[in-house]
Amino acid sequence: MAEYGSSALITISEGTDFIGWIIAIIAILITVCLHMLSKKRLEERDKENAVNTKELEEQMTELLDKSKAETEKIKEKMTELLEKIDGIGIEERTISLKEVLDGVYDKSREIAREFKPEVIYAPGVRSSIVAFLMEKYLCKRLGRHITIIFGNCFFKKDFKNKKIGIYSFYYRETKKWHMYIPEHFHGLNDKRVLIVDDFYDTGNSLEILKNFLIEEFEFPKENIKTFCLITKRPKEEPLDYYWKEFKRNESPILPWGELR
Repeated sequence: MAEYGSSALITISEGTDFIGWIIAIIAILITVCLHMLSKKRLEERDKENAVNTKELEEQMTELLDKSKAETEKIKEKMTELLEKIDGIGIEERTISLKEVLDGVYDKSREIAREFKPEVIYAPGVRSSIVAFLMEKYLCKRLGRHITIIFGNCFFKKDFKNKKIGIYSFYYRETKKWHMYIPEHFHGLNDKRVLIVDDFYDTGNSLEILKNFLIEEFEFPKENIKTFCLITKRPKEEPLDYYWKEFKRNESPILPWGELR
């Protein structure tokens, strides 16, 4: 009886191990199958992603090409528009040399009658053109010689150095200009001086220059008058004479270039 019981236990134990092994093998096979399926799905997904990525790259390249083409078209249109805008009103804003000559000639009559200058001062290169024309007409009207004195002006946006040394010149700084005034005014403070320029905007430069002649060279205030071809502020001091008035938003063009 005891022997029978022992044999039965051994049989059951061996049967249990066998079933366990079967289950373990089935589990391993299932795991392998699942792994292979997962790997296959990943490979398929990678292929799909690769295809999608390539399509996206092609689409992006196409969009970029279209964008570049559109950008070039926009640039061309903008250039055309800017050229058109830049050309608007040029004829109306341009002042011919004949107009300038006629204008200076007309104003010289008034200046000769009221002020009778003995010295003409041109603060810079552009104003020297006006000075030569005014001197020519005033000499004819007054029947005598008129001295011209020339200074130097450097536009701040073009000439960034605050100050340079120029022999025999005084330095003064304005809102827009580095201004150099010659020493030639010494001994001339009994003369009537006409300061001429091509453009009057804020009046800052003329005011500084006029005050400098009064303070440094002791000119009487009544011996200094100013004349500008173009002005946007006709009723403001220190402007005494002018030829033509323009609105604040207008930019007239003289024969020697746009006003600065």
